Amino acid sequence: MLHDIPESEKICFCGHELTRIGEEKSEKLDIIPAKVQVEVHVRPKYACRHCEGISDETLPVVKIAPVPSQIAEKSMLSSGFLAYTITQKFADALPFYRQAGIFQRSGVDISRTTLSNTAIQVFEKLSPMMEDVRRELFKSKYLQIDETVLQVFKRSRKI
Repeated sequence: MLHDIPESEKICFCGHELTRIGEEKSEKLDIIPAKVQVEVHVRPKYACRHCEGISDETLPVVKIAPVPSQIAEKSMLSSGFLAYTITQKFADALPFYRQAGIFQRSGVDISRTTLSNTAIQVFEKLSPMMEDVRRELFKSKYLQIDETVLQVFKRSRKI
């Protein structure tokens, strides 16, 4: 952002125009909140106007591109959305019910059940790759792991 003095102040007391001789910069960190948007995928359909798309079997011949592959079948969530919510859940310890509440305040109605079920689909698809990673890890002579516990439910001290 440029913060300049008004044109009227760019005149010296002697009457001559001031010349820019440099600048001073300062930097500030800013946060741009996550923005949820709808991705619209369009798949044009094609048919022949000459023969009206009737094949030998008297079925209309219509061609359309296949639905793009996605990690969670028939999900309304993009791969970026899934990566975001799964990272929030497992790297930042933010449960799905809290994420659902955050999305709700942003005007996006998505249930924690949807987030959970979709995450399960992702893990099922990635399990072969995770098994490969596990095999590679166990080829090593030793492993270093962080075994810090994460409290999921607060246990009551009442008996």
